[in-house]
Amino acid sequence: MPRVALCPGIHFPAQETSVPLKPGGKNMPRSISGFLVLVLFLVSGLALSPLTAQDVPEGNAQAVSAFAEGLELYQAQRYTDALPHLYRAYELDGSFVVSLFHAALCESNLGSDVSVDSLLEIVLEKRDRLSPYYVHRAESYLAKMHGDRELAIDHLRKAAAVGPGTKAWYNLAYDLMQVNKPREAREALMQLDPDEGAMAGWYSYWGLLANANHALGNFEEAVEVIREGRKRFPERRAAPVSYT
Repeated sequence: MPRVALCPGIHFPAQETSVPLKPGGKNMPRSISGFLVLVLFLVSGLALSPLTAQDVPEGNAQAVSAFAEGLELYQAQRYTDALPHLYRAYELDGSFVVSLFHAALCESNLGSDVSVDSLLEIVLEKRDRLSPYYVHRAESYLAKMHGDRELAIDHLRKAAAVGPGTKAWYNLAYDLMQVNKPREAREALMQLDPDEGAMAGWYSYWGLLANANHALGNFEEAVEVIREGRKRFPERRAAPVSYT
């Protein structure tokens, strides 16, 4: 499969996507407002991320369509399937850096050979196209990749503060576990509703919560959490914990 250069040292598969916006399909206009984009996300059930009009550019409707599809696949942890759509959105509109940010998360979770830190640097070069939530998320991930765990956690705390109920709380809990702070990690996870928003369908939530409880010596609660996770996701006999 041919590969397209995104920037020096970064390539991704050249895959075409044909994903009409769910509301309106192929007859959607090529240019729509950021406000209308947000309405479309709500109507299509894709309000999975704390997107604002600042994150979603007033541009090509095809780019929005590709991002919407990629975001849905990302939430389902189908990272390989999500990537072509997320990259396509950025190809169609270079100001759509929130899509490139989610592509970086997918690449990281897949352990691919793409330079994730380079992707994040591209994202942060256009930070004016991101809401504070996503600026802190990107800064956190880049700091983590550069080995500065404390700075990464600091940015995650700031992202969580401006994004109640968002995945920033999950990522904060994950990083706190990495520095042996299971009590704070558990408290962060308790800020999330596993049936709503970012955690709906996110099976790694249960694995991380079980790990935190186990580290605290809450063995009975850890077992109950594992049982609940398996009950909700019977097709997943093992519960690996994804970071992003």
